[in-house]
Amino acid sequence: MASPINYIGAQNPFNLAPPPDWWLRKLYERDSELRVFPGLTQACYRVGRRTPRAALLKPVALESETTRMMRNGCIPVVSIRPGVTWNDDFFRGLEQRDTWKYGGSIEDSVEKSCDALDRAEQAVEDRKDREQDDELAARGSSAYLASLIRRRSLAFVRGHQGSST
Repeated sequence: MASPINYIGAQNPFNLAPPPDWWLRKLYERDSELRVFPGLTQACYRVGRRTPRAALLKPVALESETTRMMRNGCIPVVSIRPGVTWNDDFFRGLEQRDTWKYGGSIEDSVEKSCDALDRAEQAVEDRKDREQDDELAARGSSAYLASLIRRRSLAFVRGHQGSST
């Protein structure tokens, strides 16, 4: 591929610089149907997916970002902020949200994707709960030892060596 064909920058009211060629090539290699557009209403980048079904959709507004995507045969996927560091983070995020990777019918892949998102969210909640439990256990132990010391029920003896006979 000589020059990336997945950046459509004809309308660029915020004069955003196009993404680097290497990044656009990597995006094309990952999914040749993804296209990047500069934002029309906000200073950001819009990512859309080319699909034959886009022609079946009717835009609500005559001149909008979605209408522009539909004219290019795309449906909206995600937005990227303008100060982005062009690296692999976007591709990792795209992979995490990819509903097509589960295969099967559309309903099956969406259901499997939702289940995977639910499991990921539950794993984050479980980790937070474990961290909070550990913190509370440590604080409880420290508070108990402090109360023993205040009541003089616990004393530290220095220099005491066990008895030897």
